[in-house]
Amino acid sequence: MNDRTKTGNYPVPESPILDEKYKIKSVHAGYAHNVLVTRDGEAIGYGHNMDRQLDDSGQDIHLPIVLHDVMKFGKVIDCSCGQYSAVFLLQNRNAVIRGKIGTKTYSVATLFEISLPIISLSVGEHALFAITSKSILQN
Repeated sequence: MNDRTKTGNYPVPESPILDEKYKIKSVHAGYAHNVLVTRDGEAIGYGHNMDRQLDDSGQDIHLPIVLHDVMKFGKVIDCSCGQYSAVFLLQNRNAVIRGKIGTKTYSVATLFEISLPIISLSVGEHALFAITSKSILQN
C-alpha cells in the first residue's frame, strides 16, 4: 500500500474565512489540495503538498498562503487542479505548472510558454490541455 492509499494520511485543510480580505474569484480543488484565485490576481493555496503542487517545501499547508513562486510570473486569472498538480493561467496568457502530471513532476513552479496565447486550460492526473485560438495542445 503506498502513501496515497493509506486511510487518514491526508490532512483535512482548514477552511479559510471567505471575506472581503481574500476577494475570492474562484475556488479549485485537487485530490487533497485547494487553490483560491482572487480578483486581484493572487493564487492562494492550502492542503496536501507531497508532490509540491503548492510550493517547494513538500510539506502540507494547513492555513491558506499566497503562492509567491507562482505569482513571480504574473497575475493569475484562472487555475485548474489535477489529482496531484495545479496549473495557473496568467494574465499574459502563459501558464505555470506545479506538482505531478502523469510521470513528470514539476517540483518548482515551471513556466509553460507557447507561441500562442492560452485561452483556457485543464489538468487531470495524466495530462495538461491548453486551448489557444488555433489548437488544443496536450503536454
